[in-house]
Amino acid sequence: MEDFIYDYFKKKKKKKLSKVGSDGYALLTISDNEILNNLKRECIRLKLSIKLRKWGKIDENKISRNLLFMDNKKNILDLFENGLSPTEIISKLELKKGVVYKHIRNFKNKNKELFRAVKLKSK
Repeated sequence: MEDFIYDYFKKKKKKKLSKVGSDGYALLTISDNEILNNLKRECIRLKLSIKLRKWGKIDENKISRNLLFMDNKKNILDLFENGLSPTEIISKLELKKGVVYKHIRNFKNKNKELFRAVKLKSK
């Protein structure tokens, strides 16, 4: 079931969280907010009955910090790879200076060899 849910929402999972308890019942733990939001949206779309006591706590329209972080990272790196300077990216995306420089620094650290080759070609 866990594999089906992650495959259905095209989300990569990091570890297996479902198991069969000592009483023989299946235990499924989903702690990924993106999956929970998608599950609630699908239940609403399919007009399934859901318990408000449980599902009422989940705001299906909320964008988590992790999703926002990944969206910002993608946008920053796309602009950086297209030749924009960090200050241009900051003003274009209206992000804080530290956020932009952090993503660029991590990108450069992961791609050190690529940047060395580019610097050698430009000399």
